[in-house]
Amino acid sequence: MALRLKFDRLRSLRPDVAVVQECARSWRLDCTGHDWIGFNPDKGLGIFTFGDLLLTR
Repeated sequence: MALRLKFDRLRSLRPDVAVVQECARSWRLDCTGHDWIGFNPDKGLGIFTFGDLLLTR
């Protein structure tokens, strides 16, 4: 949880794709694409892409 506080550390790993469990739905994070799925707005599954990768559901 609290992905907004850890996102810079995640980016420092330079992933192409990151799948993060138990992240909140509302965020403003620096990534190429993102999507979220879940029933609880505070604990869902977030998918993030970086670089030239785009994300479509």
